[in-house]
Amino acid sequence: MSAETPPAPTTARLDGLPDEITAQEIAGARGVSVATVRNWMKLPGWPDSVGKRGKAVLYPNAAVAQVLADNEAGRIDTSGLGDDPAELVTLPTIAERTGLPQGTVSAYPALYGASNDPFPAGDSLGRRRVGDVAAWLSRRTTLGGIRPVAAALGKSTAPAASKTKITEGDIDINGVQEETGLGREAAKSLLRRTELAAMSTGKVGRNRIWPRAALLAELKQLGYTLRSEKPARLTAAERAWLSEPRSASELAEHYSVTIGAITHRLQRARDADAQVPEPVDPTAAVKKYDPAEFDGFWKR
Repeated sequence: MSAETPPAPTTARLDGLPDEITAQEIAGARGVSVATVRNWMKLPGWPDSVGKRGKAVLYPNAAVAQVLADNEAGRIDTSGLGDDPAELVTLPTIAERTGLPQGTVSAYPALYGASNDPFPAGDSLGRRRVGDVAAWLSRRTTLGGIRPVAAALGKSTAPAASKTKITEGDIDINGVQEETGLGREAAKSLLRRTELAAMSTGKVGRNRIWPRAALLAELKQLGYTLRSEKPARLTAAERAWLSEPRSASELAEHYSVTIGAITHRLQRARDADAQVPEPVDPTAAVKKYDPAEFDGFWKR
């Protein structure tokens, strides 16, 4: 997709996913964090879950797409950027012509530099093409009626809670540094990410705080190794499940779906020439699969 290609409709961005999808899959399709998707689940009309895939809760794809489409707010007005798409403009000029706060625009390269839809790269003088900037800004939508400027800053329209001390359930920038090993400035930059900034619950003194468990889960999702995290150990039940091949009916029970869902997923992958787990013994009357191999296929 070129920088000036109009954004795809919400439904198109969920096409290609299973009929029943997880929060992780929704996040990947929309280029947001799982925490953002969990916030979307508070929107009016969000569908009830329809089962589980392993431990992940499933939602009907079509209903999710409809809720997201119904709740998309207006896009940022780019009409003042100029009529010449090849014109090169600086970040301050972009802010001046769009009416966005200069701090907001200046944060775009860092906030969205590594996203699925990165802010247009600048030349050696930090200038960007008007056409590229206008196309990128036109793709910025918010959900649930939050104003675009507030969303760009990673701020909630609700007032932050006030606390007098950090509790065991909280974490601030010092705790993030301890968990990730990042320096002060790197930790600040990380916590300014839109989805992380939006999770903040207030301040203690001069430091902003976050719910510890939720923030660490998001940092782990972003690929950070946490110092407090211990290597996962399999439970006795998990070891027993992996100890022998499993039939389609056993797999269906394990993932809380129907046998039809299992066979449909396998057939759909074969039709797409994707790699699928093969039965351990193809000649057996009841086909059984390696549970670890099948789990990797089911969750991808």
